Amino acid sequence: MIFPPILYIFATYNGHTQYYYTMLRNIILFIALLSGITVSAAGKSIMLPQEVDNVTFYGVDFSQVNIVGDDAPDSQYLQAFRRINDLFVTEPEKYDIARYLRTHIARYDFEMVAAVNAATDLSRARPMQATLLDKESLAAHISRLPVTGDGVGLIIIADCLDKTRETGYFHILFFDRATRSVIAQASLSGKARGFGLRNHWARAMLNSIRSLRVVRP
Repeated sequence: MIFPPILYIFATYNGHTQYYYTMLRNIILFIALLSGITVSAAGKSIMLPQEVDNVTFYGVDFSQVNIVGDDAPDSQYLQAFRRINDLFVTEPEKYDIARYLRTHIARYDFEMVAAVNAATDLSRARPMQATLLDKESLAAHISRLPVTGDGVGLIIIADCLDKTRETGYFHILFFDRATRSVIAQASLSGKARGFGLRNHWARAMLNSIRSLRVVRP
């Protein structure tokens, strides 16, 4: 820590060593405390009704994604998208979506997003800068999903993978499977890290989910 020696020199120079050292140290601690409060207040939260449980998890939908600042081939990204969804099965302890979102996953159904992701045209998904989806666009996308049955669905929609900022932007959505209306949602971001497209953006997704605070009434 570099502050105490600096403060000591400053305080001694002013002739009141102990008094000024203590005062300035307390000021720095107070600023640090305020910074912590600011970071905490900026954290994302999602309110889940008590009846949201026993959900069907559909995985990560990359059909709406934009990729910024990376020229890796589309084929590599499409393969990474498939392999990211595989992680929920191959590494269940690390990618424990039920634990992070405090809800019971009754069923995992990745067939729908696998088909949607494979058909994604990434040639249109290379903007110069990030443009994020709004709530209306997300609701419209959910309404078009080819899902059937009753109960609650859970899906993660990848919005933007920004290589220039090493950040991934994602949306968590709980929805009514019968009506395909959104019950609860949260927009998140997470820092990317790791070697290879799969590990790099899977880490961004995981960090974004871990940043979410789930609230039950």
